[in-house]
Amino acid sequence: MSISDSPCGLPIVDLCDLNGTYCVTNIVTELRELQSLVLPCEKLIKQTQEPDFSEEIFTIDINLLCKSLKDMTAKIEQLCKQQTSKIEQNRGVINTKKQSTFVSRDPSDNRKYNDDELRYLVSCGPYHDSNLSYPQNSELKKKNKQCSFTSNWYNDFPYLEYSIKKDAVFCFSCRLFDSGPGGVKSQQAWSSTGVSSWSKMTGKKDIGKRK
Repeated sequence: MSISDSPCGLPIVDLCDLNGTYCVTNIVTELRELQSLVLPCEKLIKQTQEPDFSEEIFTIDINLLCKSLKDMTAKIEQLCKQQTSKIEQNRGVINTKKQSTFVSRDPSDNRKYNDDELRYLVSCGPYHDSNLSYPQNSELKKKNKQCSFTSNWYNDFPYLEYSIKKDAVFCFSCRLFDSGPGGVKSQQAWSSTGVSSWSKMTGKKDIGKRK
């Protein structure tokens, strides 16, 4: 895990060191090939209804099809095992007698984490759930101002995290590494209390949220 300083002096976590990019391209490619065998299956079934149907040819074709299916599924299974192993290695194992093995991803539940828990959270990266319905601030809405959080801000501020419990946002690196290099400049609002001034979110480029 590496931590570098942003122009504002805040710690920015290099997630690539622990998180990596779990590419599923190979698995998807194999699944598409597996999907392509659906049509041959349908053709073989129709062959049994044809007048010149040959049991010998039908059996040979079925055997070849089964071999292809077996090879593809075995390859997909192997790829999945490798991917699962890679994810588990990068995620780390949470093992503590004093704390529950469950670590909340909601940023408002921030606390002092042990090394294993911290490694797990860093491997997961900032908590981004774009499928939420965000509550609106009625006072801001009356003034025709930005009255709620929007998941579009994740694109501009990748270290931003939204808390469902507090309807507020936090800075991922600030709350996990507020005592690290540059941590003294981290504002408490971004690390522990949360920010919900939606109309001011894009007012200025500060606190090192941008890449």
